[in-house]
Amino acid sequence: MNKQFGYVKDGKVFLKSFRKYPDRAIGDVKDTEENAINYFINRFSVIKGKVDTLVKNVEIAQNKGSFLMSLLHLKEAVPQYDALGDFDSLMVMLEDAEGTLGGLININRQKNKEIKTGLIEEARVAAQNPDWKEATALLTEINGKWIKTGKAEKDIDEELDHEFREIYGEFYSRKKAFYEEIQALYVVRLATYTSLMEKAKDIWRKKGHPGELKVIQAAWKEVGNVPKVMLFPVMREYRRVVKDIVKTHKFAKGPDTQSYAKWESLCAEVEKMISTKDFTAPEKIKKIQENWRAAGKLPSHKMDILQRFTSAIDKYFEVSYLENTMKRKYPGIELRSTREQLEAKVTLMKEFIRREKLEIDNHNAELSNVRPGDADAELVIKKKLAFQNKRLDNKMKLLEEIQRNLLAILS
Repeated sequence: MNKQFGYVKDGKVFLKSFRKYPDRAIGDVKDTEENAINYFINRFSVIKGKVDTLVKNVEIAQNKGSFLMSLLHLKEAVPQYDALGDFDSLMVMLEDAEGTLGGLININRQKNKEIKTGLIEEARVAAQNPDWKEATALLTEINGKWIKTGKAEKDIDEELDHEFREIYGEFYSRKKAFYEEIQALYVVRLATYTSLMEKAKDIWRKKGHPGELKVIQAAWKEVGNVPKVMLFPVMREYRRVVKDIVKTHKFAKGPDTQSYAKWESLCAEVEKMISTKDFTAPEKIKKIQENWRAAGKLPSHKMDILQRFTSAIDKYFEVSYLENTMKRKYPGIELRSTREQLEAKVTLMKEFIRREKLEIDNHNAELSNVRPGDADAELVIKKKLAFQNKRLDNKMKLLEEIQRNLLAILS
């Protein structure tokens, strides 16, 4: 009986001491001592196989460091394994592999220290870039490299990380303060634009001469940039007022002998379709739009006719959608009282407006997430916002009209 690594005593199988580990009972004798010894000798091949596999993986793997924790766990498990065999040789294999890994890890950590030191310098330079968008893009790229870089030596890794994060924190604090200042400046400029627009309205109310606009127009050019989304409502009203002043002055100079009946007739056709609720023939409204384009361009002092046509078309599609939704959602609604119909329309319009506002919020979120420097994507989203704001404005006007009609019935 091979008793090199163990022995039987008092009906139990013992593993002989090795290294700092004393003799240890690893099992009972079930039938004969020889069978018990052989059973535990055979079990040794299981733990040896695990050690052999791990050591081989360490030798052939590219990322050897990934096996360190497995090796340490196995190193703790081997002395506690119930088997008979040369455990000392297994410990030697594991210690050799640990030494190899330790050396590689130290080398890698030194490299990681050098990489992180370099990234800190790159971040420091990028953070001083006066172009906020470019600086943000550079710092985002550097941060990605930092995340992919492993740890440096334990005593310095935390210090490096703190230094790196401090650069980022200081940069984003300055960036936030800068954009808050810019936003405050936009608010001041918008107030100036609004004031100039009101001054132009004063000229229009008193039927003043277009020459009085020169001071306002010169001041308008000096105000400075404001995002189009913020400025659009004021700009639209300002341009309308200026055109009305010019148009009024032209009328005062003499009669306009040109006939605009063909354009006014098309406006009247759309308005009639709305008043008679003629929404069953979409090809008819399409034909009217084609006829409008074929009629040619209106002179600048007749933009009120264009505004009338555009408003009528917008209203046609809004009312058409509302009426069709009413019939679909409330079958037989046309048989109910006028009050009930108006109340149903108010409910639907409020829901339509809620959806439009949600779309606007989504587009604003998209705009805030546009990658720095992506002017094309920014322009596309801003166009969507302008279109969505126009739709919202049309719906708000229609809701106000319906509510006035409802109030007239209730009062």
